[in-house]
Amino acid sequence: SLFVSIHMNSFGSEKYSGLQVYHKPDDSNSSALADAIQQRVIKDVQPENNRKIKSGNGMYVLENVENAAVLIECGFLTNPEEEQLLQQPDYQRKFALVLAVKLMSE
Repeated sequence: SLFVSIHMNSFGSEKYSGLQVYHKPDDSNSSALADAIQQRVIKDVQPENNRKIKSGNGMYVLENVENAAVLIECGFLTNPEEEQLLQQPDYQRKFALVLAVKLMSE
């Protein structure tokens, strides 16, 4: 079993963009899953994405689950261009398909 939490990101500056994945702290399966998701999205959806996966230290949902776990921030709503993309049904479907295929292969 996997625990996957999907979110949208925001920040005080509009310059940040791109998917970012956090993993359950000190869990190699979660870290590997996070890296695989990040790389698949870079390959198929966001080739310009240079964000790195991070440990979810301090994130309740990642620290308090038994299974492998990731938290996916799909993009920044505070970035106007990315906000527009995230609202487009075709982009949402493409993103969802990439995530579903990657998660189902785990």
